[in-house]
Amino acid sequence: MNKYKRLDKYYRRHNNSNKLPRKTKKLLLGRKLNKSKLRKRIASIKILTASLENGYSWSVPSECFCPYCGCDSARTGPMLAGYPEVYYYSYCLRCNRAVGCADNSQFIHFLCEILREERGL
Repeated sequence: MNKYKRLDKYYRRHNNSNKLPRKTKKLLLGRKLNKSKLRKRIASIKILTASLENGYSWSVPSECFCPYCGCDSARTGPMLAGYPEVYYYSYCLRCNRAVGCADNSQFIHFLCEILREERGL
């Protein structure tokens, strides 16, 4: 419980600032993975298939994280189109790279695309 009290303290202190200090960011996001651990983590991912009753199916990774830095946290940007349209991107909190998107379809995680290219699926 002590860790959560510290996180709450840091969040309240820097709630209105634009940029978090390194110490706070390290507490919130954790340590960054090195390249070999990141490659092993990507290699252990399985691509699952989710489907609806009408037969529509899409790919989902067994574990969602940033394929560039290994961060588990992501933020979703604002909708870039009007109401009936679905168009948005999801970005990594640590490296601010795009992690996935939805363009009038289900959410597509870029990790699935990378694994398809590597494994030739």
